[in-house]
Amino acid sequence: MSKKIAQLTKVIFHLHSKNEENGQFQASLIGAYEKEIETILREANTVVARQKDALEKAREQANVKAMIREVEERHTAERKETQKQFEEYKGKVKDREGQVEKEYQNKVSEMKLEVMDAKKKFEQRIEEFKKQLDDYRKNNDIIDELKKAHQKELAQYV
Repeated sequence: MSKKIAQLTKVIFHLHSKNEENGQFQASLIGAYEKEIETILREANTVVARQKDALEKAREQANVKAMIREVEERHTAERKETQKQFEEYKGKVKDREGQVEKEYQNKVSEMKLEVMDAKKKFEQRIEEFKKQLDDYRKNNDIIDELKKAHQKELAQYV
């Protein structure tokens, strides 16, 4: 029996040694796995952070693109409105120009008529003046004749 006890003691010692070796192996494996898990987590966190940054940049670019699109649309709308206003202004100016032209044509026509009337009146006045001048000359001639006749009569009496 002592052999058996010695054998059992050896087996127990051997199992105990194996158990300790396995415990140490497990502890080292646990440490290695934990380090590997930490490394993987760090790498995963880095990848996630990079993806977040990329996603944020993409969102910003999308926002920038949307803002640019909005500014372009607003610019296009303002440009169309400005062109519309300019066309309306051009139409108003053209209408006003036509109206002013008609007004001045009317004024010119009126002035022509006034000038023609003034010219006609002037010509009539000239004719009247010529008649009066002729009458004056005739009267002057008659007066001269009368003066001559009067002087002859006076010369006869004297």
